[in-house]
Amino acid sequence: MADSPDWDAREAAARAALSALDFLLGSWEGEGVDHDRRLRGRFEARAILGGTWVETREQLWNADGALDHEDVALYRHEPEAGLLVMHLQAPGWMSEHPVSLDEDAVVWGASPVEPRVVMHPEDDELVLSVWFPFQPVPAVRMVYRRVAS
Repeated sequence: MADSPDWDAREAAARAALSALDFLLGSWEGEGVDHDRRLRGRFEARAILGGTWVETREQLWNADGALDHEDVALYRHEPEAGLLVMHLQAPGWMSEHPVSLDEDAVVWGASPVEPRVVMHPEDDELVLSVWFPFQPVPAVRMVYRRVAS
């Protein structure tokens, strides 16, 4: 089964679609604001499972050095649905969203009741913003600098 043409086509399609996320790959460190609180953070992204998934992990620490937020996102390609993300975060919460590529940005979420996540390169940095419904500015804006590829 693993060597059938359908699996080969699925693998090729997944790798091609996920290549749009290549700019995220690596380790990033930075700082920003989450609901008016200054935080420092670490964002890591890597290709896994033969390059057919991309895993990201984000950790945010408050001024006292305590872990304030942690999440994992798993990106994949489904032939019928395109790019999807499974988002996991404490306390045991999971959501799944279609992913759109808006010029050079990765965008997901944006249902009427859930936040919208936007990640895009800006100069040599990665900007990650979270927009909550009916808010005119992002509630979270982290600016990361690459520390390892």
